[in-house]
Amino acid sequence: MKETKAYLGLGSNIGDRMAYLREAVDKLSSTEQIRIDKISPVYQTEPIGYVAQEDFYNMVVEIVTNLSPMHLLEACMRIEREMGRAESVHKGPRIIDIDILLYGDMLVNEYRLQIPHPLFLDREFTLRPLYDIAPDLRVETAGISIREALDKVAGAKRVLKLEEKIELGEVI
Repeated sequence: MKETKAYLGLGSNIGDRMAYLREAVDKLSSTEQIRIDKISPVYQTEPIGYVAQEDFYNMVVEIVTNLSPMHLLEACMRIEREMGRAESVHKGPRIIDIDILLYGDMLVNEYRLQIPHPLFLDREFTLRPLYDIAPDLRVETAGISIREALDKVAGAKRVLKLEEKIELGEVI
């Protein structure tokens, strides 16, 4: 398969959230056929849905991969399992969550995988870090730019940029 640019959303809200994000980024960068090109700032965000839980730390990474979308999903799920992810409550607390937001301009609608991620255009916690690393990006399958989508949802939930960062040089 040819190399494709994709964007992954990462989130954690249990324990040392920054350490878990660093570990996930490190595991992604160590995965054969995945190269991380950009890492967004980390944002602290309030939970959505099941709100009786700690705030999340969220970020987005831009990768280049020649894994198929389904193989990329499997790699992300493997990393989540290796890190001890167990989901006991739907949308509840988790050590790590890795979602495929976009995979090139591809549209995927399968039982286990939907690309673009079905809710990411409605969530500031994915749009803001994505905008930080790809401000001119358009989601062609939805006919909207990241900036336009962000303008629609900005301020609906608390989304605070953290000072602490994960640098690309730390994980390569």
